[in-house]
This record gives sequence, C-alpha cells and structure tokens, in this order.
Amino acid sequence: MFAQSGRISHPLPRGEGWGEGGVLRWLLVVAIAVIVIGVLGPRLARYGLGRLPGDLRFRKNGREYYLPITSTILLSALLTLIARLI
Repeated sequence: MFAQSGRISHPLPRGEGWGEGGVLRWLLVVAIAVIVIGVLGPRLARYGLGRLPGDLRFRKNGREYYLPITSTILLSALLTLIARLI
C-alpha cells in the first residue's frame, strides 16, 4: 500500500475495474436494465413470461414474493443469443 516515497498508492492499477469509469459504467448498465425490465415486465407477462414452471410466487406475512427463476434463465439465454448474432 505504501510506496517508497511514503505516499499511499492505489491497490488496483488504473483501468482494471475501478479506474476510468469502470464502476460508473456498470452502475449505469444496471440502472438501465432495471428501467427496461420495469417497463417491459407487464408486456412480457401477457406472453406467459413470469408464469413458467419454476417461477416461484408465495405469500408470507401478508406480502407476496416473486422469484422468476425460469423466466430469468430464458431471458438470459435469449439476450445472449441476440448479442452473439449482432
């Protein structure tokens, strides 16, 4: 952590994950993905996405919880296929 001059050096070299906007870029991608999923969610539900076998929905203490495991895997595979074709 300390260089020869007594100054504190950064533990990661610039450009490897933290430097040059790496974290900011990932936060931006996650924010855009959440917005897109929020907007497209109701439209995708019309086609049965969210009601597939393996999508868990349960109630506990008056709250409803939803874990779309199968839908997430299906969307991931579809987006991976589209990304590889482009």
